[in-house]
Amino acid sequence: MTKSSEEVLEGVLSAINELTVNQNLNQALDHAVRLVGQTFNSDCFLSKISLENNKWISNIHHSWMRIPDDQRVARNQNLVISTFGDISSRLRDGEIITLKYSEAKKKLKKHFDETGGKSVLLVPILIEEELWGMLSMSDIEDERNWPKSVRATLDSLATVISSKVRTKAYKSGLKKEIDRSKKALLNQNERYLSLIENVPGIIFRCKNDSDWSMEFISSYVKSITGYEPIDFLDHKNGIHFNEIIHESDQLMAKEDVETQLVNGPHYRTTYRIITKNKEVKWLWEQGVQIIDNGEEYLEGCIVDISDRVSSHERVLSATLEAEERERSRISRNIHDNLQQLLITAHMNLTFLKKRQADFTSKEIQKYEIANEYLQKAIEESRSLSHKLMPKAIEDYGFEEAVEGLIENVDEVVDTKFLFYNNLKGEHLSAKVELCLFRITQEAMSNIIKFAQAKKCTIQLMKHEKTVILTIEDDGVGFDKSKVVMNAESFGLNSMKNRASSVGGQFFLDSQVGNGTQLTVEIPY
Repeated sequence: MTKSSEEVLEGVLSAINELTVNQNLNQALDHAVRLVGQTFNSDCFLSKISLENNKWISNIHHSWMRIPDDQRVARNQNLVISTFGDISSRLRDGEIITLKYSEAKKKLKKHFDETGGKSVLLVPILIEEELWGMLSMSDIEDERNWPKSVRATLDSLATVISSKVRTKAYKSGLKKEIDRSKKALLNQNERYLSLIENVPGIIFRCKNDSDWSMEFISSYVKSITGYEPIDFLDHKNGIHFNEIIHESDQLMAKEDVETQLVNGPHYRTTYRIITKNKEVKWLWEQGVQIIDNGEEYLEGCIVDISDRVSSHERVLSATLEAEERERSRISRNIHDNLQQLLITAHMNLTFLKKRQADFTSKEIQKYEIANEYLQKAIEESRSLSHKLMPKAIEDYGFEEAVEGLIENVDEVVDTKFLFYNNLKGEHLSAKVELCLFRITQEAMSNIIKFAQAKKCTIQLMKHEKTVILTIEDDGVGFDKSKVVMNAESFGLNSMKNRASSVGGQFFLDSQVGNGTQLTVEIPY
């Protein structure tokens, strides 16, 4: 399956991030090879190449295969690549090579036959301008063409691998090797910095403090936020990155990161920012916690996902609109057809009642039973029609619809529901009002079923740019960390999806024994 450029970018960034933060070289290379193989849906091998008796010998050190095959790996060990024409010399010159079965000569074609391969991409890994190894992408099904953009990306990854190997050599105390390769190392670092500056995302390092004070931030930050890197690096006269996060997401993002760091050094989070031009954007952040001289830092990358969030919102909106249209159609059919039929039947029974004098006692009893069940059917169909598409929403708006909900349950439940708003009779858009009503309906149902609350306050406040719905109860509460995507939390997921469908945010705060607060914020 062909992956999108964003998925490819995320895969390669994850591999680079793994190589950057993981101090265990072998583990980092294993994970990076796996991530790259999965990203390109291709078998991936990392081989060490050495010169022995004037022959260039290749041995696989790290591999990931879609279908594991130990024999295939074994056939590629101690492989004399210098017998395959000029491949070894081209790799030493830093050339990326594509080999295809249909174009291969005798010895190479025989090797393809033995390993079952159709095509392979070879990316050299150079250290001190000498061939150290190669990164291989192999396909056993197709003669794949690798575009220039992919080849350049894999070449950059090979550069990072080279830098990582060199760093490991440095830490192992190979001083002589380091002294001899200082110039090459500087060149490698320049290429690495060049890679960072050309990644379509923000690469950063910041203190894990309340402001997320930046120590390093790549120049791509201007493309996403409109601010220059120096704006975040100048802690005295500039701004902190936390200041551009949407005020409704600041606390949530901070808590999200801290909660994940309790279980390990890696984290992922999503939040909104306000750009320099006052534009709202959605960002996805992935990073790792680093302890440096006893101080905590966060390092990682940030990607603009606004387009994907908007697309997700449109799909949700269309799905829920279709659902509401179907509810409305069924509601009209019940009201216009079924209820009319039931009322007609009731009128005919009423007509028969005038002739009760001619009935036997048994016939009178049968009449009374039929009349009773018909009355219940009329009431039930009216109630069902109202639940599917409450007339109060269509005719009078959110304010009266919620008051009607509260009135219906006021005498039959122990929870006292209170409703406050500042709408003053003003209507919101029909889509937003229906969304908020469905969320309120679901929340009240959950409170009645599970909360054991004495009081619940429902509040809708319209501000200059947002509408905020808050539903707070004093019930038993629950442990948020144990709420997962299953049948029991279906109502919560439904409310979150409804908020997303109109571009809103859904927040939930609850603690065992301290009640629950639900907040929905929708742009106005």
